[in-house]
Amino acid sequence: MAAKKIITLPDKILRSKSEEINDINSEILELAHEMADTIESYSSEYEAGVALAAVQIGIPKRMIVLKEDEEYIALINPIIIKKSKTENEDLEGCMSVPKKYGMIMRSKSIKVKAKNLEGKDIKIAAEGMFARILQHEIDHLNGILFTDYLKDSSQIYTLNSRGKLVLEKKV
Repeated sequence: MAAKKIITLPDKILRSKSEEINDINSEILELAHEMADTIESYSSEYEAGVALAAVQIGIPKRMIVLKEDEEYIALINPIIIKKSKTENEDLEGCMSVPKKYGMIMRSKSIKVKAKNLEGKDIKIAAEGMFARILQHEIDHLNGILFTDYLKDSSQIYTLNSRGKLVLEKKV
């Protein structure tokens, strides 16, 4: 398998709602492997990137792949079935919105229902950063980017030449 190119803004496919996967066939299994390879390639090059939605490599299917404890997990047709009322704010970035970051409020804990690559129904209870990553990736499946949660562009951070986060200056 080979790493795929990450689709970035302003590509309109990132704003599309991804299609449900009804058949877990060899094409879907191959896609999961390509997504894992893409995460691995990106994370070794940029020291970032732990998860990916299929739409981020140009395939609008409802699948996400994430790296958890050095293993890759593929979730097919994931939906959030429960969210905590308690939220926390943390810095988020995205491979599809390169070099941009923002402080985003998300539920502190969630429960997700999905299918695994064997087609079995699974439920995942997630807290903290794992919950944040799942929410971010599931948003991608609905055409939502982390920047949509920002009130305006004055809340976007960029990396300066010394690798420090700075608020983007308005022109």
